[in-house]
Amino acid sequence: MIKNRLILVSLLGISFAYGQMDSIVYNRLKSHVLFLASDSLKGRASGSEEERMANRYVVSQFLVNRRSKNQFWDFTVSKDSTLHCQMVGSFISNKSPFTVVIGAHIDHIGLGGALSKSPGKTEVHNGADDNAAGVAVLIELQRYFAKKKLPFNLLFVAYTAHEIGIFGSEYLSKHLDTKYGTLVGVLNWDMIGRLDEQNHNLYISCNQQADSLFEETSFIHPVYQDRKKVEILDTKHFLDRTIPCATFSTGMHSDYHKISDDALYIHYEGLYQILRYFEIVLEEQPFQNSLPIK
Repeated sequence: MIKNRLILVSLLGISFAYGQMDSIVYNRLKSHVLFLASDSLKGRASGSEEERMANRYVVSQFLVNRRSKNQFWDFTVSKDSTLHCQMVGSFISNKSPFTVVIGAHIDHIGLGGALSKSPGKTEVHNGADDNAAGVAVLIELQRYFAKKKLPFNLLFVAYTAHEIGIFGSEYLSKHLDTKYGTLVGVLNWDMIGRLDEQNHNLYISCNQQADSLFEETSFIHPVYQDRKKVEILDTKHFLDRTIPCATFSTGMHSDYHKISDDALYIHYEGLYQILRYFEIVLEEQPFQNSLPIK
């Protein structure tokens, strides 16, 4: 399926040379990262006013139409009854009984503290790769599919309280409204902003149900890793549903949880190609062979 589409993509001249990119989408992606990773948001700490500013930005960028509606969840973090969080998302209804959840966490570690790997620093930890870049792709993917109909619904979520214990995804997994229908897949990305220009590797950690669902294209090389990350990141609380769950990353780097994880170091051309990859993946419906989607 994807391999056949790859031939068409190649004929159209779309390649990793970036010459045929949609400049409007590319510039929006970059703008999302620059805003979300700006000093003014002070590292988007879980439950902070700056994180709420980031949430407001996200919903302002989602495309709202007849099928797409913004979603809001308010909850108190279970380990700290004084920490109240709001989580935002978008539900695209294709009038299907089935839904795929697509998520990326929006919070980071604020001014550092115990989670910082920049010892003694109390400066803004902007978290450009962790995970402003992921939220940027989330926004643009929502805009793309708000205008296209799939045989399943899509629930896009900007998870909060990730850095302090993946509480946002835990809350969602336990409070999925019946209006979303039956959950049939969960995709998550965390740190996808530094695609290597030579090997184009996109690392995938997934459960057994998602093994081999994601094929190679001319600009993305999927590399399957062990299941550790799918079991500890925002997919964790969905694994007991025996549905395909996968989390994606371009890999760990030396700026992780440091003040140096800045927008300057995001590989924006690679981020654009990752966005296009997920568009292809969802349009090719990787769930259709393992799930009752008609």
